[in-house]
Amino acid sequence: MDKLFERGLTKELLVLAIDMCSSSKLIEGLAVKNNLVAFDKLLQNLYIWIKSNTKKYNYEIYQFTGDGWILLFPTEKLDGLTLMNFLVKVSQMHNKLRETFIDIHLESMPESTGLTFGVEKGELHKFRLGGEVRYVGHALNVACKLQDAVKQKGPESSINYRGLISRGVYNSILKRSAEISEFKFFDVTRSLRNINPKYRCLRVNLSDFVSSHKTLI
Repeated sequence: MDKLFERGLTKELLVLAIDMCSSSKLIEGLAVKNNLVAFDKLLQNLYIWIKSNTKKYNYEIYQFTGDGWILLFPTEKLDGLTLMNFLVKVSQMHNKLRETFIDIHLESMPESTGLTFGVEKGELHKFRLGGEVRYVGHALNVACKLQDAVKQKGPESSINYRGLISRGVYNSILKRSAEISEFKFFDVTRSLRNINPKYRCLRVNLSDFVSSHKTLI
């Protein structure tokens, strides 16, 4: 066991849970064409992009979830422009890669094929399990449940490149950033199982940035 490994509470971290919509439907459509390698290429190239931007945006890749990732950002120097710029960039990259590797092989596309996000912040308990670094904590639970709750309201086509952000993240990181005035944040409530049946959070839509290829900086 590594004696230098630090267990216990981390400093405050922002947890970003990312998920690819309709991944099971995309996989089924590709399997019919005997072309699952196309989904492999999407994942591999999106991972390369995420990995190559860890220093630029100052985050740790914590976990691959099968059709998405959980990323951890130290909040000490994190500002709203950096966070929103990352969300826009990863959304644009996913859209580009999906169009390149997936869309051309399918006879029909699911209504929702974008990314969804859940964002929360807080201290996490860090430990080692089976030789791997693991985290547990309220912020991790809430971020993952917020990401899943994106699809609770509205038609399936409306969830592409949308996120739910906790009020704590909005008030302390996003609200004070005048540079992100292009984004509209909407107060909403969502049911988060085992946390709060009427959890207040903010919804943000990035689809206009994806379709127009707009950039923040």
